[in-house]
Amino acid sequence: MSTAVIYDEAFLRHKTPEGHPESPERLKAVLQFLKAHSLLDHPNVQVIQPRPAETKHILAAHTPEHLRDIQDAEKKAQTQGIVALDEDTFVSDASYQTAMLAAGAGLTAIDSVLSGAAQNAFVLARPPGHHAEEDFAMGFCLFNNIAIAAKYAQQEHHIPKILIVDFDVHHGNGTQEIFYKDPSVAYFSMHQAPFYPGTGAYDEIGADEAEYTTCNAPVPAESLFELYDAVFREILFPFADRFRPDLLLVSAGYDAHWKDPLANELLDTSSYAALTAYLKELAETYCQGKMVFF
Repeated sequence: MSTAVIYDEAFLRHKTPEGHPESPERLKAVLQFLKAHSLLDHPNVQVIQPRPAETKHILAAHTPEHLRDIQDAEKKAQTQGIVALDEDTFVSDASYQTAMLAAGAGLTAIDSVLSGAAQNAFVLARPPGHHAEEDFAMGFCLFNNIAIAAKYAQQEHHIPKILIVDFDVHHGNGTQEIFYKDPSVAYFSMHQAPFYPGTGAYDEIGADEAEYTTCNAPVPAESLFELYDAVFREILFPFADRFRPDLLLVSAGYDAHWKDPLANELLDTSSYAALTAYLKELAETYCQGKMVFF
C-alpha cells in the first residue's frame, strides 16, 4: 500500500500576523518530524508536488464574487501589508496564489489515488479550508480545499458517492454548507460544542434530496478518546454503511489533541492512530482503500 504526500515549499508563502496559530511553522514542524524519522524516504511513500487549481475548479465550490474577493485582497496586501478579512483570517501578498496551489494539492491527490498511482494520500498544505463557505472566507480558510477536491472527483473522475469525515475539533461549517443539499456527498463531523463556529448541531441533517446525508456528532469539552471511539464505531460506521461511498476524504485537523492551545479536548497521538485505523477500515470496506487526508 503506497501513500502519496502532496507538498510544496510554496505553502510557506501564505503569511499571517506574528503569533497567529496558523503559520508556516505548522508545516515546518510536520516536515521536520517526517524527515527525522525517515518517513519521506520510506519505499511506500512518494512525495508529489502539486499543481495549482484552475479557476473552474474553484468555481465548482465557490462563487465568482468570492474568488474576486481573495484576488483583490492579495493585490491590496502587496501594497499595504497583511489584510484582515475578519479577526482570524488574513491575506498576504502571495496568499491567493498559495491558496490556488493548496486547492490544487487536493486535485493532485485525487488524481494520484484514483489513477492507482497511490492507495491513499496526505495533503500537507495551507491555507486550510473547511470553514470557507461558498461565498465567504473565515476561520483561517480562504478556499474550501476538500470541497473543491470532492467536486473535482465527481466531475473529472465520475465518482458517484463521496463521504467526507471531519475530525477537526471545530465543525466544518463551509463543507457542510456546500453539500447540504447534495445527496451524492455525505458529511460527518465530530467536534467540540459549544465552540467556534457555532454550527454542527445534531439536528443539522441535510436538506431536500440530501436529507440524512449530513451527520453531526457534537461532543463536550474534555472528551476522552473513549467517547471518540464510541462515536466512530456506533455512529460513523452505520452512517457510512447506509451511504456506501466510493471515495473517502478526511478533514484531518489535529486540534482535539490535549496540547492544542485553542481547544479543550483530550486526545493524544495514539488516539489519532486509532481513528486513522478506523478510517482505513472504512476505505477498505467501501472504497477499495481509496482515501485522502487533508
